[in-house]
Amino acid sequence: AFANRVTFKAYMLFLTAWLILVYFPFCHMIWHPEGILFKWGVLDFAGGIVVHNTAGLAALASILYIGKRRIVENTAHNIPLIALGTGLLWFGWYGFNGAAATSVEQLGSIFLTTTVAPAIATVTCMIFTWVKYGKPDVSMCLNASLAGLVAITAGCDVTDCLGAAIIGIVAGLLCPFGVWL
Repeated sequence: AFANRVTFKAYMLFLTAWLILVYFPFCHMIWHPEGILFKWGVLDFAGGIVVHNTAGLAALASILYIGKRRIVENTAHNIPLIALGTGLLWFGWYGFNGAAATSVEQLGSIFLTTTVAPAIATVTCMIFTWVKYGKPDVSMCLNASLAGLVAITAGCDVTDCLGAAIIGIVAGLLCPFGVWL
């Protein structure tokens, strides 16, 4: 959200304030046994709320406040490198989601949902952009892969394969609309 929008100093100031005012309090409220959301029974497996929701909402608030990106001439978009980065993130997500597993069966279920949701999101976005533009949008599909990973994270331990597929469909359709917005 900050790329080509703010200076590094402004980013560091924002990050410091965000950590102190948002991230750390949410960590305590959800993950600490004395936290209010923990006491209410809020489940945040693998950081879906603490990490993804708080960062996503901070990014949304920031871009609404800061405005459009400054156009930087000769900025290259290298699809193979974007695909490589997406693949590396997807691979790392197995460790991120699977780290809290308490049994081999749960780990297998987590790996299944962590595979199905982004895969379905990618294919859903591919079909949607293919119908809309007459050809698939590879960059948008790679974004949809990440959207599927983010969408499944909070519930990856309690979602079955069908639920992961539904989450993937929703993420795959929300992704292009979020990018256009």
